[in-house]
Amino acid sequence: MKYSVQILGTGAADMGPSLLFKFDSQRYLVNCGEGTQRFAVEHKIRLPKLKNIFLTRFHWDTVGGLPGMMLTLSDAAQESASKGPIHVHGPPNTTRFMASLRHFIYPNAMQFRVCERADSHDVVAAHNDENLAVQTVLLRPAAATDAADGNGSDQRARAEQSDELAARYVRWLQGSKELIPKGGSGAILGRHVDCTVAYVLRGPEVRGKFDVQKARALGLKPGPIFGQLMRGENVTLPDGTVIRADQVVGPSRPGQIFVVLDLPTPAHAAAAHASAELRALTSAATDGALVFHMLGRDVGTSPEFTQYVADAACFAKSTRHFVLDAAATGQPPSFASVGVAQTMLHTFAPEYFPSYKTAGGDASALQLLTSKGAASGSVLIAQPLTDVQVEPKFAVAPMEPAERNNLAAVAEKILAAEAANKPKSAALLKTATAAARAPVTEDDGDWVVVPLGTGSAIPSKFRNVSSTLVSTPAGPILMDCGEGTLGQLARLVPVDVSDAPATALVEFRHPTLQHLLDSLKLIFVSHLHADHHLGLTRLLAHTAHPVTIVGPWRLWNFLREIDSVHPVGLHRITFVDAEDVLAFPDVDRKARNNGNNKSDRSSRSSSRSRASSTDETATAAAGVSRGRAGSSGGRKRSATNSPVRVDGGAVKVAEIETTDAVTVPGSEGEIDLDMDEGGAAVPGEMDVDSPAAAASPTTSAGELPPPPASLAPVLAALQLQSLHTVPVIHRSFSYGLRLVSSVSPADLSLVFSGDTRPCERLVALGRAGGLSPGLLIHEATFESDMGAEARKKQHSTTAEAVSVFERMGARALLLTHFSQRYPKLPKIETAMRPENVAIAFDHLSLPVRRVAGMYKYTDAVEMVCRLQTAMDQQDEARPEA
Repeated sequence: MKYSVQILGTGAADMGPSLLFKFDSQRYLVNCGEGTQRFAVEHKIRLPKLKNIFLTRFHWDTVGGLPGMMLTLSDAAQESASKGPIHVHGPPNTTRFMASLRHFIYPNAMQFRVCERADSHDVVAAHNDENLAVQTVLLRPAAATDAADGNGSDQRARAEQSDELAARYVRWLQGSKELIPKGGSGAILGRHVDCTVAYVLRGPEVRGKFDVQKARALGLKPGPIFGQLMRGENVTLPDGTVIRADQVVGPSRPGQIFVVLDLPTPAHAAAAHASAELRALTSAATDGALVFHMLGRDVGTSPEFTQYVADAACFAKSTRHFVLDAAATGQPPSFASVGVAQTMLHTFAPEYFPSYKTAGGDASALQLLTSKGAASGSVLIAQPLTDVQVEPKFAVAPMEPAERNNLAAVAEKILAAEAANKPKSAALLKTATAAARAPVTEDDGDWVVVPLGTGSAIPSKFRNVSSTLVSTPAGPILMDCGEGTLGQLARLVPVDVSDAPATALVEFRHPTLQHLLDSLKLIFVSHLHADHHLGLTRLLAHTAHPVTIVGPWRLWNFLREIDSVHPVGLHRITFVDAEDVLAFPDVDRKARNNGNNKSDRSSRSSSRSRASSTDETATAAAGVSRGRAGSSGGRKRSATNSPVRVDGGAVKVAEIETTDAVTVPGSEGEIDLDMDEGGAAVPGEMDVDSPAAAASPTTSAGELPPPPASLAPVLAALQLQSLHTVPVIHRSFSYGLRLVSSVSPADLSLVFSGDTRPCERLVALGRAGGLSPGLLIHEATFESDMGAEARKKQHSTTAEAVSVFERMGARALLLTHFSQRYPKLPKIETAMRPENVAIAFDHLSLPVRRVAGMYKYTDAVEMVCRLQTAMDQQDEARPEA
C-alpha cells in the first residue's frame, strides 16, 4: 500500500491553503480556492481520479476555484467516459453556493452531489470508502455562537423558507426535470453562518507483515497460497490442514489519523481548543496523528493557537503538526513557469514588463511557531508542494527542487544557454537594459493598461483568465475580473511595503497590494461567463470602501446571494446596469423589439432593488442605479434566469446565424440563449448587427446620453469625461465599453471589446463624437485562419480584430483573450500595421501613449515565446504528481 498527502497551497495570494490526499484509486481535495486548477496544470498534478472535495468553510478563499474546476473535470469525465459525480462536502450554505451557479451555468454542465454539514455541535460521519473514513466537527467562535442564538428571527425564517428552493435549483443544475418557479433570476437570500468544519480522517488499516519463515515452517511454498494469506484469507492444504492468515501475518496496524483545522481567526483557534467533541477525536490518536493547521492572519502567533497546540490533553506527544501560514511562508511563486517567462521579458523590456513579485516569509513567525508544541508533538512549517508520504514509510519531502522557485537564476540559465547556441539571441541579451532601468520618481499622467489575464475559458501555465487593469493617475479601473485576479495583482505590486524603489509607474502609484485595492473605485464586468467574473467576490472581500460596479443586471443578484451567506459588504457597492449607460439606447431598444417580444422588466429591476442582500430597507444606501425610463424595453427573461421544463424537459434550440446573432447555445458550459416565457429560444432578440439595428446612430459627442446620477461621482473621482457601453455579439447581456479621460480626452481614451464577434456597434462606439480612441483592446481568441471556429464560438480571429481596429480608426490595438489551445504568439502580418498592434501578456504594462514603443522588442518577445514552448516540452517529460 502506498499513499500520501500533498500540501498544495499554504496561503499565498494566488493559491490558498489546500491539501490533496493521493491514493491509487482516488484523489481527495481539501479546499478549492481560486488558482487551484491552474496550480494543478502548472505542477502536473493529476485530478481525473478526484471524486470528493472537502470544504473547510464557506469563504471565497476555499470555494472560489470550485466552479471552474468542476466544469473542467466534468468535461474530462465526458471525454474519458468516466462515471460518477463529484461529491462536494462542506459547511452550512454549501447548497446555496451551488444553487447560485445557475445564474451562469446550465444543467448537466457539472456532475456533482452536495453533502452539506448540518449546523449542529454533533460529530457527524461525512464519508466512508476503502481509503478514508471522515468525521466532522463544526467549530463556531463564541461570539458567532451567541450571535446565531440571538439572530434576527425574520432573517432566519427567510433563510429557512428559501432552503428548499435552493435545493431545487441544485437539482435543476444536476439535470432534474421538475418544474422550477418563474423568477429564477431573483436572489435566494440566506443567512451567514460563521463556522469552520474540522475534518478528522482515518486512513485504511495496514495489514501486518507476511512472515516467510513461519510460512516455510508450516510447509508452505511461495506461490498463490502466499498471496491468499497476505490478503488475510485462510487456505486449506490438500491434506485438509487449514492455515489461518494470522499464523503467518503479523497484526494489522490501525489506519493513520489526519486532522484538518481551518482557523482563520484566534477566536476559531479558541473554539477548537474548547470543543470537547473535537478533543475526543484528536486525543484518541495516540499513535501519531498528522494535524494540518490552516491559519489566518496573526493566528500563528496568537496565544489562543499556541496554547492549543501545546495542550497535551488535545494532542499526544507523537503528533506531527503541519502549519499552513502565509505569514511564515510568504509569497513564493505558485506559477514558476510564468514567473520565469516574466523575468526574461523584464530582462529585455523592463519599461513594459515589470518584475514578477515574490516575497519570503516572516522569520520571527517561523521561529515562534516551531518553538511551540514541544509537549504535544513536532511543528513543521508547511511549504507549497510538500509531499507527506504516509505508507509504506513515513517521509516528508518537497515535490519539486527549491531552485525551481529562484526565478532569476532559472531565467538567467535559460537565457545563457540560448545565447550560447544562437548569435542573434546573444546580441539581444547583450543589449538588454534591465539593470539600467531607473526608478520612477514622478507620475507622467499616462494611462497604463495591465492585462492580468489574457487567456480564454480556462487558465493555463502562461495565461490566466480574463481581467484587465487600467491604472490612471486618479486611481485604477478593472475591466472583467476572472478567477485569480487578486492573485495576479499580488504579482504586479508588492503584498507588503518594500524598501526597493519602484521601477514601474503602477508600482509607483500603488506601493502595496492593499493600497491598490483601496484605490480601486470602478469595476466593469462585460458578461457573465465564469472566466470573466469569478474573481470579483474575493476581490470585494479584500476591500472596505465604496466601489462602483457596471455590468449585466444578473450579476447583482448573484452578488446578493453570495453576500447573504459570505458578507462582502454590498451596502457600499453602487451597481449600475450596463444597459443604463448605453451609447445608443434608442437603436439598441429597436433591435431588441424587432421580434415583437413582450417586455419583462420585473426580473431586471428586482436584481437592483436593494443595497445589501440582508437589509430590506437599504435601497437608497446601495446607490443602485435605476437607470433611464424605458432603457430595458423588450428584454426577455434569459434561460439562466428562469429555468423551465418544456417538451418533457428538452429545451429546443432554434438555429441562429452565428455571424450576426448575439447569442449562441451552450458555449463553454454556460447558458447563452434567451428564452420566451414558455421556454422557447428567441433567436433575434439581441441581434444588434442585424439590418434593423444597423441604422447609423448619431455620433455627436453632445448627443451621447449623460451618465446616470449614481455614476457621476466615480467618473469625477477618476477624472473620466464619459463611460458608455454597447451590446456586442456574444451571449445575452454582453457589452463593450468606452472610457474617455476628462483631463486629456484627445489621447487618453480606450475601447474594450469584451468577448464578441466583429461588431459594428463597437466601431460606432469608438468613433462616436469624432473620437479616435487612443487604444482598442479587442479579443482575438482564434488565429486568422480559424474563422469558422470563431463564428461557432462567437469570438473573433486576429485578422477580424485588426479589421475592427482599422474601421474604428483607433491609434493602437491590444490583442488579448487568446485560446489556450493555440500558439502563445499570434501571427501579425505586415499589412496589419504591426507597429501599432501589441500582443497582450499577463502583467504587460502598456502606457496608452507609448504603445508603438513595444514594437522594437518584437524579436526579444518572440524569442521568449519560443523558450516558453521549450519549457513546456521539458515539463511534459516530468513525471506526473
